[in-house]
Amino acid sequence: MNVRTGSLAAKFWVAGGGLALLLAVAHLFNDALSSMLMGLTVGLAGLLYVGVGRLQEVVGMAPAMALSYLALLPAALLARAAVDGRRAGPGGAKTP
Repeated sequence: MNVRTGSLAAKFWVAGGGLALLLAVAHLFNDALSSMLMGLTVGLAGLLYVGVGRLQEVVGMAPAMALSYLALLPAALLARAAVDGRRAGPGGAKTP
C-alpha cells in the first residue's frame, strides 16, 4: 500500500499507531498499560475541549455546557454494560 506523507490516510495510520501500541503493551506490562491509558484519555480529553470551545463560540456557554454533558450518557451506558458483564457468571448466567 502506497500512502503519501501528509495525506488523510497517512494521518489515519499514524493516529491508529497509538492504539496498536496500547494493545501490544497490554500483553506485556500491566503497570505500563495503566499509565499509557491515562495519557491516552488526557490527550483525547484535550481534543474534546477544543471542540467544546468551538461549540461554545457558536451556540453560547450554557447550551454548549448542556450539550457537552450529553457525552456522559454513552459513558454511563458503557459503565453499566461493564458492571453487568462482571456480574455474569460462567456461560453468561447471572450470579446473585
